[in-house]
Amino acid sequence: MPTQTVLITGGTAGIGKATAMTLAKQGAEVIIIGRNQNRGNNAVQEIQATSNNPHVHFVQADLSSQAEIRRVAEVVSQQFPNLNILVNNVAGVYRHRQQTVDGIEATFALGHLAPFLLTHLLLPVLRTNTPARIINVSSDGHSMATLDFDDLQAHKFYRAIDVYVRVKLANLLFTYELARRLDGTGVTVNAVDPGGAHTQLTDSTTSDMLPPIMKFIYPIVSRFAFTTAEKASESTVYAVTSPNLEGITGKYISTKLTEVMSSKGSYDIEIARRLWQISEELTAIRTTTKRSA
Repeated sequence: MPTQTVLITGGTAGIGKATAMTLAKQGAEVIIIGRNQNRGNNAVQEIQATSNNPHVHFVQADLSSQAEIRRVAEVVSQQFPNLNILVNNVAGVYRHRQQTVDGIEATFALGHLAPFLLTHLLLPVLRTNTPARIINVSSDGHSMATLDFDDLQAHKFYRAIDVYVRVKLANLLFTYELARRLDGTGVTVNAVDPGGAHTQLTDSTTSDMLPPIMKFIYPIVSRFAFTTAEKASESTVYAVTSPNLEGITGKYISTKLTEVMSSKGSYDIEIARRLWQISEELTAIRTTTKRSA
């Protein structure tokens, strides 16, 4: 890993921070992106001290804002021209429907459109540093979802867990379509399932699903139902570092660190292409990747 430069979104806490810690211990140069400056600074200091690796950096940005994504992509491209690994880890879920500054439903904006836009803006630098890897953090919860293109942003009906798993399905559709478009370029694209970790994100999504009486005992039960962020980060670390994945693209890595099949719907090429087109429209970007056959 000493020759690797890794960018991790949502890297100031939870699974993202655990991923950054492990990669820093292995000698990688690590850049983490997060919204909160103080939390980011504290995370960098902790990771540097624990890993004995001074090459850990923080870039502040709210990735729910497309203007912020464009700004941070420019900063990263200029300051870290050797970037060759991108980990799209950031996600969010909101108990009640919210819209971003761009007028887009917040879970969809942060969990899908942010990786879509940031990845395309960073592709030029990744392509200059091949072999390069893109890792998208999805979830096995995607298997419960289907995309409703008539209500993609949940205007008609909003339930936090439903919106969240649809985003996780979108992550896989994006992964497979991007892998097809980048085939042969030296940039591989894979997705991972981190499993259930006891983080602020899983607390909020699980709590939304529970009846009121169960919410009182959830803090106790969750200690046994979920793993740690460190354990949950293992699939991401594997996707970043494993020599078994050299040149391998368009795969889904399980918590057991093996390639597995995702849901049948995640392989639907026509749905993936339609989601891609809508994502281009919502981010006002024309991608330069070649359309898959």
